[in-house]
Amino acid sequence: MNGAASPWLRVLRESELARARLVCLAHAGGSASFFRPWLAHLPGDIDLLAVQYPGREERFNETHIPCLESLAMHIAAALQTLPARPLLLFGHSMGAALAYAVGVRLQAAGCGATHVFVSGHAPAHRQPPSDLHRQDDATLIADILRQDADAAGLWANPQLRALFLPTLRSDYQAIETWRPKQLARLTAPLDVLLARDDAEVSLEQARDWADLSHHTPDIRLFEGDHFYLKHQPRPVIHHLLLTHCLPSGRLGMKTPEHCTGLSDIRQAIDSLDQQIIDALGLRMQYVKAASAFKPDQASIAAPERVAAMLPQRRQWAQAVGLDGEFIEGLFNQIIHWYIAEQTAFWLQKKSKVV
Repeated sequence: MNGAASPWLRVLRESELARARLVCLAHAGGSASFFRPWLAHLPGDIDLLAVQYPGREERFNETHIPCLESLAMHIAAALQTLPARPLLLFGHSMGAALAYAVGVRLQAAGCGATHVFVSGHAPAHRQPPSDLHRQDDATLIADILRQDADAAGLWANPQLRALFLPTLRSDYQAIETWRPKQLARLTAPLDVLLARDDAEVSLEQARDWADLSHHTPDIRLFEGDHFYLKHQPRPVIHHLLLTHCLPSGRLGMKTPEHCTGLSDIRQAIDSLDQQIIDALGLRMQYVKAASAFKPDQASIAAPERVAAMLPQRRQWAQAVGLDGEFIEGLFNQIIHWYIAEQTAFWLQKKSKVV
């Protein structure tokens, strides 16, 4: 990781040549891994970092911090150690409040975000009072299941319930007790993402984020409920990058009509390999396997090499859940390149014989 390594930031992808840095902040009870699937939908020249709150995953043994301003202070400090780069902050639910609070701190430090995106949460001055963090376990779990029925299996397990409830309760306390005396206005654009069927925040509440920015927020509506972004990461990411005028093409890959030969297709293959390696956590067996299937000029005259190259990557890509449309697009591009190059190869060979 460029800059000082910090337990607060999980680097999902980072490049010295990146055009911008997207930093994501998860919901109450969430973790940095929630945003790992986004790797499959981001261009290769956009860094992706996710904030890791204490008390979960690799920070499981650390003490929870049930104070949103304290969380924001630590996160902002970690971000300030990174090399300067256009910064996009995206937060969902509790993460939305944190994205705003972190944005305020960075702005005060003279290194404000380029754009702040808040999803699925009302601004602090429109947040209704709540004390669920003081309620019994059943009441707290019922509130979670009301928002995310898919989590029923996890909370039905007594061992998992005992493991994760302290984290969830701490996060609820952080967001429910967040009542800042003063609310600064961000100089950076602040935009709102909202699901049409989200019972947690109304359109009227979402509009009041305008009080916290010098820009008029754009409010983008998505189909679904509070956790809409779990089921449609591509449209969400497309919106973030489009709003910031960053093209969201697949990993910066060229389309077949713009593919000029070996160098382009090698770049596409390398991008796919990096996606898989990131998702697998640098498992050496893939690195070793992938190195045996790089396209080169020899493969033009050896169809079996191309035939061996594709299933290898298809299998690994599907195993780590990369986007099927992206995979098929890449393989179609490889085939397009191969046919064009093989045709040129045999025409050249035939002309020499004649």
